[in-house]
Amino acid sequence: MKRLLSFAAAVLGMFAAFSCQEKEEILTLTSTTYTVSNAGSVQTISFNASTDWTMVSEAEWISLDKTSGIAGPATVTMTVAANTDYADRSAKVVLTMADKITEFKVNQTELKGFGTSASLEIDAKEQDVTVGVKSNVEYTVTVDEDAKDWIEVVKTKAAPTEGTIVLHVSANTGLAPRTGKFTIAADGTSQDYQIIQSAEYIPASEASALYLRNRQRVYDNANWEFTGFGQFAIILKTEENEEIRLVVNNARRDGDYNELGIGSALIDGSYEVDATATNADKTFSIKTTDGHELYYTTILAGEKEISVIDGEINISTAEDGTVTITAILVDAAEALHRYSYQGKIEVVDASYGGNAESPAFYNTYNTYYTTKANEWDVQIYISEDGKKPEEYVRYASIHFFGPAGETDGKEIPEGKYTLAELAADATSSYLNGITIANPMTMSLSVYTDDNNEAFPDYSKGGYITVSRNDNGTYNFEFDVTLKGMGYNDMWELVETGTVIEYKKTLKDVYVPESYVANVPCPDGDFVASSVFSSKYIGMWYGDAMGNGGNSFVFGFSGGAINNNYELYLGLNVSGDWTFEKNFAGKYCTTPIPAGRYEFSAEGAVNSIIPVKYGTMVYCYVKNYYTGTQMNICGGYIDIAADKFTYNLQLKAGDKVYTMTGSHPAELYYVRDYSSRAKNLKLYTVE
Repeated sequence: MKRLLSFAAAVLGMFAAFSCQEKEEILTLTSTTYTVSNAGSVQTISFNASTDWTMVSEAEWISLDKTSGIAGPATVTMTVAANTDYADRSAKVVLTMADKITEFKVNQTELKGFGTSASLEIDAKEQDVTVGVKSNVEYTVTVDEDAKDWIEVVKTKAAPTEGTIVLHVSANTGLAPRTGKFTIAADGTSQDYQIIQSAEYIPASEASALYLRNRQRVYDNANWEFTGFGQFAIILKTEENEEIRLVVNNARRDGDYNELGIGSALIDGSYEVDATATNADKTFSIKTTDGHELYYTTILAGEKEISVIDGEINISTAEDGTVTITAILVDAAEALHRYSYQGKIEVVDASYGGNAESPAFYNTYNTYYTTKANEWDVQIYISEDGKKPEEYVRYASIHFFGPAGETDGKEIPEGKYTLAELAADATSSYLNGITIANPMTMSLSVYTDDNNEAFPDYSKGGYITVSRNDNGTYNFEFDVTLKGMGYNDMWELVETGTVIEYKKTLKDVYVPESYVANVPCPDGDFVASSVFSSKYIGMWYGDAMGNGGNSFVFGFSGGAINNNYELYLGLNVSGDWTFEKNFAGKYCTTPIPAGRYEFSAEGAVNSIIPVKYGTMVYCYVKNYYTGTQMNICGGYIDIAADKFTYNLQLKAGDKVYTMTGSHPAELYYVRDYSSRAKNLKLYTVE
């Protein structure tokens, strides 16, 4: 955008005022002219009037202290203002007495020298600047040496006259405004003038940065994982009190970020908008439609937030640590906003944080026969990857038991939740019983990595304090002692000896609105429906039964069936099924053959088989609401390409229930556990 500039001539010269004491002269009205200098003058006019009189000046630069009087002696003080123009001037003063009119002329000399504007402000574009000049002497124009590379005199009229100077100014592609001088000289005198050209970018006067690592975890539907990435939030502030937040993403690299020195400084590169909202490498994050990000690229101007939808951010670091940042941001109205910064930036490690996924509200759930405490189940993903090993926590699964009473369950109640080990109700008729959980208590499971967990040390107590911020986010203050746990070769959890004194506060955690996960569902016959995909990572054990088959364990977890049940199955499949690695060599996506699989207690091929690994049973249906686990004891399943159909018998104590129905499903994404095949055993359904 090019601004049109016009430069009015500045008035140069000194206003001089002279009192009547400096020069006083009696004028006779028979004189027809009077000449004064350009500095101005104060004169006294005396006369005898035969009648009443009036006196008028036809010019604003001539003023009279009296404009009328009566017959007799009279005195009028005439003030002539200084002439700041470069041409002489004249005007008349008229005295009227009755029918007699007397005129005299006042002539004033011109200002000597030249004149133009003293300071010109222009935009960053390449342009010709025209400067108006008034002069009655010959003059020369020269550009200061420091500005000759971007200011050039292309036209000047130096003769004594009213004219113009034309200066060609190149575009300012730098990051800051610049000032250049030119000089007009004549008759041994000179005057300096300046051109101030703004930069294409608005410079930031302050800058700071936060290292977030993967504090904002984003679920990737393509591989059923949370994306891992390094993330920085850069905060720029301008003199106009604008705050620009730039949130840039970097893909996870081999090794730990902190060990590589990443996180202590920004990562150079060019970043484009993250259109997919997956926080991909070399992108910058924008606010997504659900708006759950705590950090995203935006422009804050006072109380107004300007949403960014596109653009480019460039970061480069010099050897001395000076960081140069340019940001071209496009808002929703497709207007461009350009910002820059040059200087040192200290990066603060703010990687410790959290993000909650799909909190569930169970109402009174397992406590509805006892304390009637309302239950919330929340999983909080925590970024502690770069911390000390004894403090490393991947995510925490928390059951909050809030106050009893009616509630819609959308928000987690604030307050202090004491760590309490759940107890079984001895009067319960269900196998696993109804747990006793008092209001304002909580239970906790902590996972340190893919194969290890940490359980609370209930003997030492502990608590989590929940508070809710005005913007809807939460703070979770942890003060618990955790015991490290790991799986042995029999897939049994054993203590590792690690003790974690976990005293951390997660601030500004976004927690989506809780959904109602369960409604009362008694045990008994039921129809299966509503599962959309297998989220449980299946395991392949090779020929664990020794009959040429392929043994699998997989399931539908998380209350996926009717929002109330989870299912785990053991299958023995015939054929030349092979584990073909995919997903970076970690998993296999070869489908399990379609067909009907009858229950077989002996582990026959093409059958449902009751199996366990160590002490863990893998052939049951569990009622999420009551906690009842019903082992599969008969029946069959039909597997199609994208659908499961059930007709199963389920045993719970001395009762047998029936599970029928069908739902869409996919059986892919299994891990290779063939090296542990000897640990997978048949078990007898009791």
